[in-house]
Amino acid sequence: MSELCERVIVENYGLIGIAETCVTDLVNDAELSIDGYSMFRKDRGTRGGGLILYIKNTIRARVNEDLTNSKFAESLWCNVKIEHQRLLVGLCYRSPTSTVENDEELLSVMEKAVLQTTAHHVLIMGDLFPRN
Repeated sequence: MSELCERVIVENYGLIGIAETCVTDLVNDAELSIDGYSMFRKDRGTRGGGLILYIKNTIRARVNEDLTNSKFAESLWCNVKIEHQRLLVGLCYRSPTSTVENDEELLSVMEKAVLQTTAHHVLIMGDLFPRN
């Protein structure tokens, strides 16, 4: 965590997405927070997985509950407003052992994000591809 905080200070990122956080609700927000950033977090609840999205405090952001609570469990979506532009940010994690059904749910939530958003732009990031 200290290494991440040092990097953030140097690079001054606007937003940071981290997949496979591997933390549970036993880890409190204070242990994961970064000064100057709002933190949005979605833990898997079991070993592995988990997502954290850090967005600079100067940027207005809120969780998009509809997309975040979709059938594809490992995704976190935020509506972001930068100047006069609306941005939908999605952070997703697809396990290398993902089932065909789970892959279809991932594609479904991505399609819903792109087709039903009122945002000007959509950014989807994360760990989505199988490992070889």
